[in-house]
Amino acid sequence: MIMRKLCVAGLTVLVIFLTVVVVAPGNVQAATASACDTSSGFLGFPTWYKYLDPVFINGECEIDFNFPSDIGLILAAIVEILLRVATMVAIGFIVWGGLQYIMSQDEPEKTKNALGTIINALIGLVIAVAATGIVTFLAGRF
Repeated sequence: MIMRKLCVAGLTVLVIFLTVVVVAPGNVQAATASACDTSSGFLGFPTWYKYLDPVFINGECEIDFNFPSDIGLILAAIVEILLRVATMVAIGFIVWGGLQYIMSQDEPEKTKNALGTIINALIGLVIAVAATGIVTFLAGRF
């Protein structure tokens, strides 16, 4: 039972480490054409205009937005942002379940609940990551 708790503790530390690496913000960019980069915004999340074509004019990024045709692309970017938030929430639940498991002190009910939390969070994480990949693929094709 102690070995199992050590494995769960190691998994929890690994998830925390990966979360810090993934969530760590990128470099702050100067006011240049590279500032029009749409790949990432706050905390590595994509920008709402990720699938639109920004241009660098007079020291600022201008978004080329055509009303009826670009609504779907903006919605795809917003859905991608929400799915990435869901991924972070799932990672948080994995950490929470790991902490519950470590603190269960061999009580069968607490251990069962903690493992259930971890398994459900892993399922949610897989769904969120797969959905993010699908949205990115489909929106990139339009």
